[in-house]
Amino acid sequence: MPALSEVSCYPVYVKISLLKTIKRKASYFVYILECGDGTLYTGYTNDLKKRVEKHNKGIASKYTRSRLPVKVVWKKEYCYFRRAFLMEMRIKRLTRPQKERLVSGTRLGNVLADAKKAGGISF
Repeated sequence: MPALSEVSCYPVYVKISLLKTIKRKASYFVYILECGDGTLYTGYTNDLKKRVEKHNKGIASKYTRSRLPVKVVWKKEYCYFRRAFLMEMRIKRLTRPQKERLVSGTRLGNVLADAKKAGGISF
């Protein structure tokens, strides 16, 4: 799993007024958590560290609140919110064995392609 500093997003220029444009580096993460009871939870965020802290405090999700502690077992960084959001939706439709393949190190594209071939899931 790559360290957070290894993945880099291109700067995004945001126009905040007619005279001023600022440069902002956008990062969004799709992640899979393993809960204390062994179940897997998928989500997205723009600050992974804070989100995991919230999950472990029991204030981020009803699902994880009763399944503490949680730990990150897979993550992927995206530069654009929409891509991260859509990928979270795709990963949520995967079966547990498919998610386990992803967590074990199989490339995301390969897992999604195999899921599409197996049928039942359309992306």
